[in-house]
Amino acid sequence: MPENRPKFHTLDIEYNGFGPFTAVSSERAGISVTLGTHALTGALGLYINYRIDRNTTKHYVLNYLQPGDRLKLTYDGPNVDGGASIDQIEEHDRPVPYQLPKGLRFGFEVIKCEKRARLSHSEGGGLSVSIANVPLDHARVWTVAGYVHDNWSCQHKHLYAGDSFEIEVVETDWCDTSPDVEKT
Repeated sequence: MPENRPKFHTLDIEYNGFGPFTAVSSERAGISVTLGTHALTGALGLYINYRIDRNTTKHYVLNYLQPGDRLKLTYDGPNVDGGASIDQIEEHDRPVPYQLPKGLRFGFEVIKCEKRARLSHSEGGGLSVSIANVPLDHARVWTVAGYVHDNWSCQHKHLYAGDSFEIEVVETDWCDTSPDVEKT
């Protein structure tokens, strides 16, 4: 392992102007975040998992995101709280799911990348954006979407120290064409 890598890694999560809420881990794949539609309810949730050490894992959930919600995730930013703020993120969950108008589904507007893009899924399908620090020097960001015979995935730009990935939740009936669409 190169000597210039930090002994721990952080992911700062800003949610609708609150935060940052910081997850800290020294473990490979110790931080993972998924923003996705729930298979049974159709609700959109944020699922945060991180390993404090080999024997201790913490889980946090925001069950009911809705259109207009914004998330900014910054990898290996300055660690100002040692990971204590992540315990407060669930205070911002809503008590009930958002009911989408008929004919619309959840989607994401990728705000900070080379080209703004709208990502969504087929009617009746699902969508998730995931971030994980499997390689320790950066975090990978990817989207998976689809339903039955219409599945696609998209690898986003890797996040290195100080890099951010920002999205806004939208309700939509369309999706930009992904360059990595795979029909099955």
